[in-house]
Amino acid sequence: MSRCSGPPTTSASGRPCRRRSARLFVDRLAGLLEGPDTRLRAHLTGAQLLGVIQAWTIMDPEGVTDAALDRAIELYGASLQCLISPDGDTR
Repeated sequence: MSRCSGPPTTSASGRPCRRRSARLFVDRLAGLLEGPDTRLRAHLTGAQLLGVIQAWTIMDPEGVTDAALDRAIELYGASLQCLISPDGDTR
């Protein structure tokens, strides 16, 4: 199995990393989800997770209080749950 390196669209073997990422994350998550639009919801979940990971590394995580972190998790968790739940329920 090759690791993706260099530009985000290619791996060492020349295969697009996007296809590999889709196979490793989106396809697997879509297979676990129930309800309509499982592949789309899995793709959006992945995009949302990658976005917060990237933003967290750019921003100053040391400046976030425990209370603010708890609130961020509450808010972000609810938005992810909307995508994961087949009916968009945040509970």
